[in-house]
Amino acid sequence: QSWHGTVVKAGDDKIVTVSSNLHGQIKTFNVESGECIKTIFSGSNAKCTVGSENGNFFLTSKQGDTNEITRWDTITLEPIQRYPKRADHLIILNDDQQFVSVSNSFGEDDNPTLWDMTTGNQIQHFNTKHKNRHIVAMCNHGTNSFLLAYWHGADTYIEMFTIDQTEPIETMAMEGTHIDSPITSVSGNQFATCHEDCSVALWDLSIGTRLCTYEGHTSWINDIVYLREKRSIVTVSNDHTMKVWPISIHFEVEDSSDQEISYKTDVEDSL
Repeated sequence: QSWHGTVVKAGDDKIVTVSSNLHGQIKTFNVESGECIKTIFSGSNAKCTVGSENGNFFLTSKQGDTNEITRWDTITLEPIQRYPKRADHLIILNDDQQFVSVSNSFGEDDNPTLWDMTTGNQIQHFNTKHKNRHIVAMCNHGTNSFLLAYWHGADTYIEMFTIDQTEPIETMAMEGTHIDSPITSVSGNQFATCHEDCSVALWDLSIGTRLCTYEGHTSWINDIVYLREKRSIVTVSNDHTMKVWPISIHFEVEDSSDQEISYKTDVEDSL
């Protein structure tokens, strides 16, 4: 069946799938047998799911005329807490104690918001450099900071926030280009982005420079993560491949060179 959504680990022998369709279907499967153990419907237009380390996951959905964020228990498939807020993107911070949500509602309520996960209280709002922008991605950048990517006009902006400051501590403009979601933090001030031409780019936020480009996918990229142990970026694409891209040690030290390197087939593995 046609399906789009998120898979979340639920213990050692189960997974939870959350379908981002009109019915918000949530299912628990046994990993060994493939048997569907439980199915529930969370509400219409379910999306923006993310799993946490403590066995919970988040889901944003529409209940009637109300948009809300709900935290769920992966074992019982029962809602733990509800947060009255729309969210198009959500990440977990501070060792599962807090999370940040942001929407594209284009109003006073669309700034990134920091929440206390346990109490459900809003802690503070963050101010982006531009208003009337379209958020395309957000990712963790260390324990207490995050990166936000958005379109403004013909440009893409990347901004870095820490949870104790309302204004971005770093801002970088990619003039004349729109990146695709998602993005991933790499190390230090480096991060990686996905692009409409199916390429991946490695950037340095502090100097505002593209360090290198990885090329090889033939369709859009669905997900991207950084493997710290292997010093590699992993991408999963709609071309039915997963590629592991090595990051040169050269890029892990400060470098002021304007030279950009393009990798067309330099992958460690392609599955």
